[in-house]
Amino acid sequence: MSPFLKVICFCVFVVCMLTVLLPSAKVSKSAFKSSVNIDSEHKQGLNFEGSTLLQETDDELLQQHQHEAFVKDNNEYLKQVQEVKKELRINSNHDSSQIGQSILKNKVRSSTSSMISKTSLTKIDVSKFRPEEYAIVLYDSRPLKEGNYWLTAAAWNRKYCKQHGHTFVYYTLKPGEKCMSADLGHGSELLADAWCKVKAMMQANDDYPKVKIFIYMDSDAVIARSFDQLPLSQMLGTLQDRLQWDPEAKPMVFNQDGPCWWCKQVQRVGYAMCLNAGTVLWYAHPYSRQLLNDWWDAALDPYEGEGNPFKRKFRLKWPWEQDRQMAIYHRSPSRIQVASQPSKPNMDITAGHDDWCLSHLAKSGCFIAHYCEDKHSKQKMHNTYRLEPSETEDIAAAYL
Repeated sequence: MSPFLKVICFCVFVVCMLTVLLPSAKVSKSAFKSSVNIDSEHKQGLNFEGSTLLQETDDELLQQHQHEAFVKDNNEYLKQVQEVKKELRINSNHDSSQIGQSILKNKVRSSTSSMISKTSLTKIDVSKFRPEEYAIVLYDSRPLKEGNYWLTAAAWNRKYCKQHGHTFVYYTLKPGEKCMSADLGHGSELLADAWCKVKAMMQANDDYPKVKIFIYMDSDAVIARSFDQLPLSQMLGTLQDRLQWDPEAKPMVFNQDGPCWWCKQVQRVGYAMCLNAGTVLWYAHPYSRQLLNDWWDAALDPYEGEGNPFKRKFRLKWPWEQDRQMAIYHRSPSRIQVASQPSKPNMDITAGHDDWCLSHLAKSGCFIAHYCEDKHSKQKMHNTYRLEPSETEDIAAAYL
């Protein structure tokens, strides 16, 4: 080929390339150049597309993370998101192309997701509180006397709290007084003494406003000897990790019961969870406070109707407050975390040996050993956890 023809071919090639590349360059340039002039009608259309894009991006992120409380409460997060959205709105005014909109959408999604990944989705880390901000709460209406299992449980749990710097709280009724319900406009009613454990939980909220995490334990429950060298921060950190527990979204933790004839009855009446009120954990929060108030008020629920599927007179007959605990969960489970196997209606008997568990029978290997089977198991607890008389003295009991 002659030199002249080579020059002609090269020029044709350059012209073709410029024809292809220049429109793309113009689109790319117009995507981010703020000085481009567009008419008002076209600008209005772009603003609408930008708004739709923002909404689509928001929806995707909310579905991805499923954490409404976090998005609403974290002001710093919202501030950063608004900055990204502002940039998106500005840039969307200058590019109606699918390419430009795709670039912007990916940018805001990437930026916002990055913000979320840098901030723990669970705002509250329950393993990071000061030792005194964890409290163990006990209640019993009977006098503390040497040789009684409820004194053994109180002394052991108090010793555990002293060892780790936790707050220990013990409530009882005034001598000669009975457990009486709230007055909801029709007068108070006599309740079984066990009902006043709920009142003790409510009272603990008022008496110890600096405590962040409370654990109520029945008088036949103790921190298991196999875990007594671990502070509550470590045990609760495990709980939060295993359950992915968000204490602000679900500040109340109800504990499951194990396989037994009672749980079969619970399932028969249609309740989703078989619960045990011998261990109750809560994070100090308006929701947990309200749930405790609702539980206490539920003592006056009518015996008749669908709200009492067991047809038991729970104010004075077993299972007392535990009956209404399951009714509360059945009515409004959204603010309640179930431990330790929420995917099951009741806890496995070997939960602690297979993985972990918050509270169950002593043989289950949980953090809290609950000797609730019968009087023989309570005697076993007394023999296993009994301390020297000098360590059981002067347990300060506050009156409800």
